[in-house]
Amino acid sequence: MRAHTGALTVDVVRADVVDADRVDLVVSLMATHDVVVDRGEVELVRALALTHRERNWNGASSIVSRRTESVLGRVDLEAPGPLAAGQTEHLHVVVPVPTGGEASIAGRLVQQQYAVRVQFRTGERQVRATKDVHVPSTPDPSLFEPPSAVRDDAGTAVLGIEDVPPRLYGGVPVRGTVTLDPLVGGHARAVRVDLLMVEHVSASPGEPLQEDLDASSVISSVTPAEHVELVPGQALRLTFTLHAPDRLPAPTVRTPDFAVRWVLQAALDRPLRRDPRVTLELLAATD
Repeated sequence: MRAHTGALTVDVVRADVVDADRVDLVVSLMATHDVVVDRGEVELVRALALTHRERNWNGASSIVSRRTESVLGRVDLEAPGPLAAGQTEHLHVVVPVPTGGEASIAGRLVQQQYAVRVQFRTGERQVRATKDVHVPSTPDPSLFEPPSAVRDDAGTAVLGIEDVPPRLYGGVPVRGTVTLDPLVGGHARAVRVDLLMVEHVSASPGEPLQEDLDASSVISSVTPAEHVELVPGQALRLTFTLHAPDRLPAPTVRTPDFAVRWVLQAALDRPLRRDPRVTLELLAATD
């Protein structure tokens, strides 16, 4: 966002996150009148909005979202000093991104956004400009347990997911095989595979009226088989290809306040009955 006073226009021409650990930006200053720029700084700002459930003293509950803003880093700029009317200056600045799980997130319960905020002082006036930046994240696999499938056969069929890489990347198809071992005979409408983004927001410590809140969003879905006949002893193997969005809305994240997980789920769709299903957690990275 460009900003100006009567004598100075400030614009963040470019702001890119490099190697997930620094923001590389170019700032433009243009004098519309003779002016003296005597101080400047750049801040990296994080805005975090968390949605949770909150009860009042009467027991009724409501969904509440709270937003906080934090300055993660600040770099002082060398003041350009006097600028003549019509003169333009370009400044190259590098702002570090703190280590420890910073990542852009666009979820239903969790929204975490970043921006660079540039500020210059001309006498008693201040002029600011901001620009949003996307912070990618590649989680450390050693911090997460190896994925294991979780099954619920619903007394009908045992499902499995095989041949799926444990990592999830935006724009990279997820390929694998669903195995289906019927326990009883019958008919099902379809076998469906969903890619889910699962969010969890924890109640704040010391807030007895707050409660944890969970949400699950289907990001992508595919149906590898329809009109499935179930015959005990006749196992099925169904290959699938599921297309992930070019940019995932969030990586895998775990913090004391919230968590974002990515889950691959295969389910046997049966009318008016509980569906057998299997889930497998994936480790997601963003770029």
